[in-house]
Amino acid sequence: MSYIVTMGVAEGVIMAADRQITQRADIGRLNMNTAGNPAEQIVTKMINEKLAILKSFVTPLTRTARKLFTMGDNIGVSMGKSMYNESGIPMAVFVDYFCRTHTFDKPQEAAGELLKYLSNVGGNVDTLLHLAGYNRSQPEQLTPEMYHLDLEANVFSGGSDLAFNYGGFNEYFKPFSDRINDREAKTIFKYSLQDAVDIAKFAIDMSRFLSRYLDFEDAISSDIEMIAITHNGIQWLRKAGLEIRQ
Repeated sequence: MSYIVTMGVAEGVIMAADRQITQRADIGRLNMNTAGNPAEQIVTKMINEKLAILKSFVTPLTRTARKLFTMGDNIGVSMGKSMYNESGIPMAVFVDYFCRTHTFDKPQEAAGELLKYLSNVGGNVDTLLHLAGYNRSQPEQLTPEMYHLDLEANVFSGGSDLAFNYGGFNEYFKPFSDRINDREAKTIFKYSLQDAVDIAKFAIDMSRFLSRYLDFEDAISSDIEMIAITHNGIQWLRKAGLEIRQ
């Protein structure tokens, strides 16, 4: 899994994503014919309880995956649950190709076409994506559009809105997300674009630390990428590149 955040405020949209891909241990159960033997039943139960604990552990496959992409100068795409298709190719390769070779005036159209393309190359892989941006065919529309794409269910939802959206390995930030999105309090309208940057970073950091120190699971990377989308275009706030490490 991973952690992605998309936050739309009056000034624009902030999209952030960690860079880790993890997998859970693939451990089965011990099946023994223990009928009539209480001692063997007790031992089998104890072993299966230990195996169940091990199965909950996550193992990082990589901490340098790409999950954040730009499409033209008006649309951003982030990807969580960065899985592989049946041929073993990372879904990020297909998302990157689509974003580099397509431009759209309408984010809703982009969401539909991206979902259709990924469904053809990846099938019902358990991958979710956020897509956000501005409708260039309606420049007078000041509110950004944000969409949630579920590749496994082959559906997307969303539209013009200001909100905090996330897809993550855990739900620790949900109570705060609910408060940010409280329509009666109208909290989301009080934030600047810089506030959105700080909140997105805080949400990922908080979820990462609580996952590590409460669940003992290292499932979210400390390294993140982030972009800002406004009517003036897209700005990379943090973009990872290749490097030679000592």
